[in-house]
Amino acid sequence: EGEALAAGSEDSLVTIFDVNTGSRVRNLNCHNKAVTAISWHRSQAAPYIIATGSADSTIVFHDVRAKFSVINQIRN
Repeated sequence: EGEALAAGSEDSLVTIFDVNTGSRVRNLNCHNKAVTAISWHRSQAAPYIIATGSADSTIVFHDVRAKFSVINQIRN
């Protein structure tokens, strides 16, 4: 359906890939521990928003188009 894939890792990075080429588009570095959950916003109005969750007890909302992607955070 989409053109991008987001993957989290143990080293706290979220990597965005272009599914058509398989190439890395960018890394998002916003957590201090492993990224354990990722969800794309399913709205056609804002499909470029993702939420990431981490073992550091934070949820971070990103606009993957923006240079500084973090638009909001929830901390435990």
